[in-house]
Amino acid sequence: MTREQAKELLPAIQHLKDMGYTVGKTRKRKQSLYKCHCGVEFTTLNESVSSGHTKSCGCMKNKPTHNESKTRLYNIWCSMKDRCYNTNVPNYKDYGGRGIGIYHPWLTYENFSKWAKKNGYDDKLSIDRIDNELGYHPKNCRWVTQSVQNANKRKRRDFIGVRKTNKSTKFEFRIGFKGKVKTIGGFLSKQEASDARDLFIIENNLPHTLNKETV
Repeated sequence: MTREQAKELLPAIQHLKDMGYTVGKTRKRKQSLYKCHCGVEFTTLNESVSSGHTKSCGCMKNKPTHNESKTRLYNIWCSMKDRCYNTNVPNYKDYGGRGIGIYHPWLTYENFSKWAKKNGYDDKLSIDRIDNELGYHPKNCRWVTQSVQNANKRKRRDFIGVRKTNKSTKFEFRIGFKGKVKTIGGFLSKQEASDARDLFIIENNLPHTLNKETV
């Protein structure tokens, strides 16, 4: 995928509020506050957005300065972005569709590569999210063998998103909702929290996998 193709696959930036006018050389020009697909808020001219000239906060404008486009690590990075931002890939519903995003600096390959090589990357390992309800972030990612990743996936299928509340005997569930992670707790058992999570998904018409479907 080329950089230009990648830009076209990103979700549209979100208009947040009007910010008045900026005075140009010949006329006033309306500007607004927008939210980029990567989560950054920025101000730009409305006409730049409507014309298609501005499609991000600038995170996609960085020109590549590496020679790793044919490496396994680069392919992992591309696949990660596809899962989170490309609505045309089959597994988007399990990632971007659930609100799973990518740590903003990692949208530039060089930053992701630097982190990977300093944190145990090996051609035999795969990237793994420790908490399945959170996105790709240095504090939530690690490099593991395929067998470990498969074991983690099996654990996740057992009450997805459910965990014990800190310093308590009760349980809670966490779920991606409207681009954020929502936490609801106070349940007496894993099963009760799991049932509540499934009900939340159904009532809000979310694309997440129901726990009852993984039994």
